[in-house]
Amino acid sequence: MFGRKILLPLRACALLVGLLALPGCVVYEGQYRISRGIPLSKAMEASASGGGEPLHSTGSYEPTTAIGIAPDVAVAASTGSGDREPMVSYDKRAYGWQVQLDGVYSIPFSGDIAGIALFSIAPFCLETEYESWGLYLGGGTVDLKSGSLPDRAAKDTWTMAVGLVYRRYLSGAHTFVSPYVTANVGYQLLHWRYRNPIIVDADTVRSDGLHGLGGSVGFGITINRKTNLSVFGEVGIGGTVFLGDSFEGFSNDVFDNYGYFSVKAGMSFKF
Repeated sequence: MFGRKILLPLRACALLVGLLALPGCVVYEGQYRISRGIPLSKAMEASASGGGEPLHSTGSYEPTTAIGIAPDVAVAASTGSGDREPMVSYDKRAYGWQVQLDGVYSIPFSGDIAGIALFSIAPFCLETEYESWGLYLGGGTVDLKSGSLPDRAAKDTWTMAVGLVYRRYLSGAHTFVSPYVTANVGYQLLHWRYRNPIIVDADTVRSDGLHGLGGSVGFGITINRKTNLSVFGEVGIGGTVFLGDSFEGFSNDVFDNYGYFSVKAGMSFKF
């Protein structure tokens, strides 16, 4: 049993690495190796004012190909067979693999983002009597604070996330109410379209985005965990850190790193 507990996170990490390396991921052609030398705020001000005067780069740059995460990447796995001891036994039935669906709303403590509604699926979760590990993929909409610079300059703002989620149950699987503590970590993407195209040198920029890393911790309760279908809810706190320049090479001086409070509800299907 101890060996299996060690293998669970290793297998999940291997799946995440493999997902990030898949050649079928979305290719974003707009990223630049070196910053244009233009603040993102200046680009957004140009968009908010109807496009503004053409902008000119102050640094040298060259277009490159950046790999993004495709929301429709399929992940398949097997829990194994043969004479192995079942991962979890509820009423003498083995459920080692489960799929989780959930929705979460996050409210940042600061910055120009008012809220984020994210819907995710964890297509591959492995569970023991007191622990579970899973890989999640999610996407959703981003509400910007009314009247802020991003709100005046951008539209169709959305986010995407992929990462690992962990739970530690505080009671056995046989209990009707199973409280747990949880943590997750992953890659995040923030994307938007400019309300008005921006002219930069010889380029017309219509959309942009930022890469980020995020994580959270929380407390939740699962109802009826011993059956094939269970429901859960949780609350948590977390944070997001944006990495580097925007996809179009603008220096990010608009979106600050932020902490947030979140509420989540979902269901698990066990097989």
